[in-house]
Amino acid sequence: PEHVYNGWQYSLARHDAGGGPSADGWTTLFSGSIGRGDGFPFVPIFAIDPKETNLVYVAGLTGVYRSTDRGDHWSDRLNANPTDGQVTAMAVSPKNPRFVWAGTSTGHIYLFDTKKGEVTDRTGNFLPNRWVSAIVPSAKNADKAWIAFSGYDANSGDWESGHPRHLQSWQRYTGTGQTLRIPAGAGTRRPCCTGTGRDQSDRGAPAP
Repeated sequence: PEHVYNGWQYSLARHDAGGGPSADGWTTLFSGSIGRGDGFPFVPIFAIDPKETNLVYVAGLTGVYRSTDRGDHWSDRLNANPTDGQVTAMAVSPKNPRFVWAGTSTGHIYLFDTKKGEVTDRTGNFLPNRWVSAIVPSAKNADKAWIAFSGYDANSGDWESGHPRHLQSWQRYTGTGQTLRIPAGAGTRRPCCTGTGRDQSDRGAPAP
């Protein structure tokens, strides 16, 4: 069956027959809470494992939760301690889906190893204290990702993770030495080419 997910106003729903215009066939997976004492953002943030599509991740206000049955049941929060800031972006590594990236409203970056049950703070000392608007994991390296920060000044733009042995190493690849006039809203990378990317803002997507 073709499973379709739809999020709206603190809620997430699933349709198991390809979706539809009416309310018929939609199953509400949670509304406001999953019973773990954590709230959810107005617009739900969720991610699906690209290989095991029954695995679904959702971002609460203090961390990440996982379902192994397409949202019918949810785990306890995967991170023992609350994240620094509300989780605002999340993505599963296409190279190795055991790794889940999460970014927060205060510019913190976390890498979840769902197999070991470990969470690593990948923030470092140089990332801006900005809303993380998008995370794009590398298709070739599970320990690498690109992140976009929303903002109107020199703190906005995109950053690339550094060498895997330097867990909190980041380098900027857009907006260097410039003040961006528009907030970076999202980003993407071509899976085949490590040097090609595209950013999207509230004024469109400039050329890579």
